[in-house]
Amino acid sequence: MFESPTQQTSFHRTIILTSIRTIAKSYERILAAMADAHLTVTHAMEVWLGEHFNVHGANVRVLYDKPPMLFRPTTIDEEHELFQRLDLEGENEQLNGWLDRVDGMHEEQTPSEQTLFTKCSLHNSEQIIQPRQNRPALLVSSTSWTPDEDFSVLLEALEKLHTLIMNASKSTPSSFPKILVVVTGKGPQKEYFLPLLHKFNEQHQYIKVITLWLEASDYPKLLGCATLDELVKDGVNGRGYPLEDVEMERYRQNIRGMTRWRENWDECARHLIVGDKLD
Repeated sequence: MFESPTQQTSFHRTIILTSIRTIAKSYERILAAMADAHLTVTHAMEVWLGEHFNVHGANVRVLYDKPPMLFRPTTIDEEHELFQRLDLEGENEQLNGWLDRVDGMHEEQTPSEQTLFTKCSLHNSEQIIQPRQNRPALLVSSTSWTPDEDFSVLLEALEKLHTLIMNASKSTPSSFPKILVVVTGKGPQKEYFLPLLHKFNEQHQYIKVITLWLEASDYPKLLGCATLDELVKDGVNGRGYPLEDVEMERYRQNIRGMTRWRENWDECARHLIVGDKLD
């Protein structure tokens, strides 16, 4: 009901939507000036409130969020158990045969004892779980599949990345790992993007994109396995940030927020880290 009018919106509905948005904005501006205190998630949002809502002074404070301790690097044993349960190759036909199956397996090892990322081998009658030598890089993207999280931005970036990998591989073959992009979440635009993801996977040999719906207990584990975590999020007029970005920073991995509000990345994340240690 409150979405912005488009070219397809009827004239009558456009008038109604515009009126509602104008009234709501005026209502918020009046109440904002009357509030005793304001909390924002970034300094950029604090500045934006001052510019657009005339809210200034000591009653405006930036409150940074921090993730709970369950967000941590995932151990190799936990990773193996997680990907065995998720069975990514079994649940996604386009991943079958994507990786070279010859991965230094012992004779005792069967395909069921390896995942896309880990393998279980026997050494002196003891099971040892190790990363696969040809494991792909894992990129995790959390989205609610809504218009403010423009997923096409990620697909465009992956297109460019695949082109770079293809060009670089001509001079140095096998110098780049394959990349698996796991997108979590549910939302109204998911069904629209699924055929686009399937087509993308058919056309790109180095990068595959799949969707997952995870149990709450598995989400931190998956993030802890990631090589890179990515978010497509506008936030509030490009000035906010979701909790997930700070959660990702706890892993101390190669994490950068490829977002429309990337100018706020240092502010959102740097205060959590001193050198290579967390506060």
